[in-house]
Amino acid sequence: MNLKFNTKIIQNSHLGHYGVYIFENILENDYLKLLSDRTIELTARDEMHHQTNVKANMTGYQKLIYDKDFEGLRKYIMSFLKLCMLFRTPHWNVMDTNYVFADFWAMQFKKGEHTQLHTHMKADYSGVFCLRSDAKTQIYFPDLFPNSEILRDNTLYLFPGICPHSTTVGQSDVTRLSLAFNIINTIRTTT
Repeated sequence: MNLKFNTKIIQNSHLGHYGVYIFENILENDYLKLLSDRTIELTARDEMHHQTNVKANMTGYQKLIYDKDFEGLRKYIMSFLKLCMLFRTPHWNVMDTNYVFADFWAMQFKKGEHTQLHTHMKADYSGVFCLRSDAKTQIYFPDLFPNSEILRDNTLYLFPGICPHSTTVGQSDVTRLSLAFNIINTIRTTT
């Protein structure tokens, strides 16, 4: 049986939520091209001036939250997040969540550029969607095993915000295009 989306989980234990969920080939080619072209346009200059963990051209953190071109991808990401949560919790029938994008930005990495090791402590979940890869750069998760994965075209990497991550320095002349996001739960329950 072939799955529509190739899926993978990087984790130390099947008992915890601390892991990276990977979904490959989630967008149709036409939509992927539209988002890639739009990302190139939006990252023609570096709005953040290399003053963040991203040492490449990037937009402001909230640039894509209301951009209509990225609406379909935002819906896909939320559906994949909810699916991961449903599979991982014994209390799926009482899940009371209201996830929203707190940040959603675009990045364009040229040869020699990378993302420094960091976390997104205030986010419940964070992630990267790789539009176009150089097929050599790795995303690195030092707390997990295996602790790295080659970034692939048209692939979503979804993980808890507290999960440290970085990328290796780009070694290719192919420009890598990625989107990153933070998701928060606006409903907090106390027990």
